[in-house]
Amino acid sequence: NTRVGDNTDASTSNDECPRQKGGCDAGSACLEHHQGWNHYQLDGETPGVGALHEFHRRRTNFLLRQQVQRNCTAEQWKQLQQEYPNLLQNFPTRHRHIAFD
Repeated sequence: NTRVGDNTDASTSNDECPRQKGGCDAGSACLEHHQGWNHYQLDGETPGVGALHEFHRRRTNFLLRQQVQRNCTAEQWKQLQQEYPNLLQNFPTRHRHIAFD
């Protein structure tokens, strides 16, 4: 009856998960339950939705820097900012934005 990742000790029976109710997920797979991720919700959002949107905002920001900015000249990057200053407003979700710099 040993479970994967089970740290069985003498005080735990084979029928009881040492991580208590919820088993291996007791620590929570939900992003909003991890330190520093429970305060990104905007009005009308749950902490889970806010954390998810912040994760996507950060991921998009990373990809923007790694793929777009890295593969264009400084002049092209500056031109993009000047011609489309609001391109990253309300992006990736409403009321959020990504700064060009």
